[in-house]
Amino acid sequence: MSKLINLAFVFHFHQPHGQLKYVFENILKKCYLRLLRLFEEFEDLRFGVHLSGPLLEMLKSEHHEFIDDTKHLAQAGTIELIGGSFSEAILPIIPWRYIPDQIRYFQRLISELFGCKVRGFWLPERVWEPYLVKFLSSQKVDYVILDDQHFLLSGRKREDSLYAYTIEEDGRTIKAVFADTKIRYLIPWHSPKEAFNYVKSKSSENGDRLLLIVSDAEKFGEWTSPDWAEKWLREFFSYVLSDSSIAMVTPSDYLDKYGVRGLTYIPSASYDKMLEWSGGYFKNFFLKYVEANLMHKKMLRVGKLLEENLSDEALTFYLRGQCNDAYWHGLFGGIYLMNLRQAVYENLIKAERIAFKGKGRVEVLDFDLDGLREILIEDKYLNVYIKPSDGGSVFEYDIKLENYEHNLVNVMSRYSESYLTDMRADWHKRTLFREHIFSKDVTSKQWIENAPFLDLSDLSLASYCLDEVENNRVCLSYRGKYRVKDRTYYLIVKKKYEVRDLDLLVDYRIQNLTKNIDGLNFGIELCLSPYLSYGEGKTPTYAVGGIVNSIFESLEKENAESFILQAVKDLYLKITWSPKCRLWIEPIYAKARTERGVVVIPEGLALMTMYQLVDNLDVTFKLSLMEKRD
Repeated sequence: MSKLINLAFVFHFHQPHGQLKYVFENILKKCYLRLLRLFEEFEDLRFGVHLSGPLLEMLKSEHHEFIDDTKHLAQAGTIELIGGSFSEAILPIIPWRYIPDQIRYFQRLISELFGCKVRGFWLPERVWEPYLVKFLSSQKVDYVILDDQHFLLSGRKREDSLYAYTIEEDGRTIKAVFADTKIRYLIPWHSPKEAFNYVKSKSSENGDRLLLIVSDAEKFGEWTSPDWAEKWLREFFSYVLSDSSIAMVTPSDYLDKYGVRGLTYIPSASYDKMLEWSGGYFKNFFLKYVEANLMHKKMLRVGKLLEENLSDEALTFYLRGQCNDAYWHGLFGGIYLMNLRQAVYENLIKAERIAFKGKGRVEVLDFDLDGLREILIEDKYLNVYIKPSDGGSVFEYDIKLENYEHNLVNVMSRYSESYLTDMRADWHKRTLFREHIFSKDVTSKQWIENAPFLDLSDLSLASYCLDEVENNRVCLSYRGKYRVKDRTYYLIVKKKYEVRDLDLLVDYRIQNLTKNIDGLNFGIELCLSPYLSYGEGKTPTYAVGGIVNSIFESLEKENAESFILQAVKDLYLKITWSPKCRLWIEPIYAKARTERGVVVIPEGLALMTMYQLVDNLDVTFKLSLMEKRD
C-alpha cells in the first residue's frame, strides 16, 4: 500500500498598528500581491490564510481591491480564512475581561469584509496558556493552531503531533493542530526539493497524518528577493501537484475528514525561538524592558477606566493598543521601534480620552506593580506620571487633546543584548527631570554615550520622599550626596510638579550643604519623543534661540532660556526655564536586531540644562503646549 500525507500550508500576513506607510506599501507590492497571484495560479491547491486585524484595517482603508481578490479566492474554495485576535494581541498579557472582545471584534471584521465565518484561530506568536480554552470555546472557535513545541512540552512524542487533538480546560474543549518546526526552518531557506522530500517523509499507510506548515508571508518577497521567492514557491507547489500521495488541504478540511485522535493537555508555551528570546515565559519581556512593562501597565490601567464608561469607540481604540509587536523584542525591532510604541500609546490615550469623565484626579498607587508607589496626575488635557523611587522623574507625559494623543516620554533606553558588543547600555531609564552632577570638563557626547563614572552624585537613581500631594501638585525631596576627590558632600534637592490646564510647571530648590566646591555642574535631564508621522511627513524639528534643527541634530548653547519642539503634528511644546543655562541637546539612538541585521534606531531627543553648583540654586521650568511656534 502506498503511503499518503495530508499537507496544510497556512500563510500569516501581518503588519502592526504604527507601521510606516512606505514600508507597508513596499511589502504589499513585493510580497502580498504576488502571493495572491500564486494562489490564483495554483487554484487546484488549498491554502490557509490569516490576515491580521491591523493589516485588514490598513487594506480596508487603502487597498480594498486586495480584500476583493481575497474574498473571491475564499468563495472559490482556494483559501480558508483563519481567525485571530482583532489587533494581533497576545491574549495571555491582556485583561481577561477583554479577551472575548479581541476574538469577537476580529470575527466581526471578517464577516464585514468577506461575508463569511471563520473556524480556526491563529494564536499570536503562539503564546499559549491553558485557560485560553474557555475563552476560545465561548466564542465558538473550532480549532487553534499551536506549535509542535507545545506538544513536546506536554510530554508527548513528536510523531504524535501529526494529528489533531482535543484540549480541555474546566470542562470546555477546543481542537488543536500543531505546526511542524523543522519544515518552518526549511522553507524557503533550503531547496524546494528538500522541503518536498521532508513532507513525503511524514507520510503513513493510513494516510491520516497532517503535516502543518505555518509561515510568515513576508518570507516570500520581503525578507528574500521577490523573484527568487516566487520561483521557490512555484517549484514547491508544482512538486505537490504532481504527487498524488500528497493531499493539500486546509486545517478545516483535515478536521472534517479525520477528526481528532483524542484528548491532550498543553502547558504554558510558545514556539522554540520565542521561548529562547523571552527566557521561557513571555512576560519576562516586562522584566527586561522597563518600557514594555510601563506600556503593559498603562494598558491595564486604561482597561479599568473603560469599565467605568465603556463604548464601542473607546473599546476599539483600546483593543488596537494591545497590538503585540511593541511589547517585546526578538528577531525584529519590536519594542525598539519608536513608531510601534507610539501607536500603542496613541490608541490607549484615545480610549482613555473618550472614557475620561470628571475634573481630574491625583492618585498615589503602585502603577507598575513593582511594590513601590507612583504618583499619577490625570487631568483633562494632560497626564503626568511620576516615580519617586526612580529619581523622582516623570516617566509618562501624555497629551490628551483630540487628534493629538501622544506620550511625550515614549523614549526607549538602550539595553544590553546578546548580539551587541559596541554600545554601552543606559544605566537609568530616559525620563523627564532626572538630576546629575558633573565636573565641568564633561562633554555632551560623553554624557549621551554613557561614558563611565561621569555622574558624581547619587541623585539619578535616588528614591525621593513624597512630601505633599494636593490637587494637581506633587512635592518631592531628597537628601543626596556626591563625591569629589574621595570626599563625600551633601545637598538637598526639592522639586515640585504642578499641572495647570495645558501647562506643566516644575520648580527646583537645591541647597548645597557644602561650601566652596568649584568646578561642578548641576544637570537636569529631559528626554522627549516627538510624534512621528508614520513615514508620511517631514522629520520633526526643534528650535533654540532662533536656530531650527531636525530632531536628529545635536546642539550646544550658552545662556539658553527656552526650547520649542514640534511635538505632535502642528502642536508645539515650548519649554522655558529660569535662570538661563548651558544647554546640551543630543538625539538618542539605540542599536537593535531587525530582519535586516543590527541597525541604529532613533529613540528620541535628550536635553541637559546645566548650572554651576552653588550654595543655593532655584530653577523653574514651564512646559506649555501651543499651536504655533513663536
